[in-house]
Amino acid sequence: MKKIDLKYIKDVPDSCKDLKVYSCKIIPPKGFCAITLFGFILIRGTEEYVIRYLNSRRGKITLNHERIHVLQGRALGWLNFYINYLYFYLTAKNRGLNDHDAYRSIPFENEAYRHEEDFDYNQTIWD
Repeated sequence: MKKIDLKYIKDVPDSCKDLKVYSCKIIPPKGFCAITLFGFILIRGTEEYVIRYLNSRRGKITLNHERIHVLQGRALGWLNFYINYLYFYLTAKNRGLNDHDAYRSIPFENEAYRHEEDFDYNQTIWD
């Protein structure tokens, strides 16, 4: 795992400049690009790959999506955030949704996807 210095990323939105971002070869699991764990953003891949990815428009959108999760975790407290995240996911699975649909039904994900292209979004619904 390597810390990514965002000064090497061209045109990082101001709202993302203070994020703690790391490249990681095993987390998140395959099928996911990034995950936020207690305020740290882990992006799957080598350091070189993550730097190339973050220099793309999609990479900046992913970074902002994860930044919204950081806002949510800070607003609720990290433990409460993860307990609720798991609760929403398991409730959706219990209703018969598949993994992808259960994931997309989580209110935290709804908010992050809805605002991931708005780099000025700073007021999470959980505040």
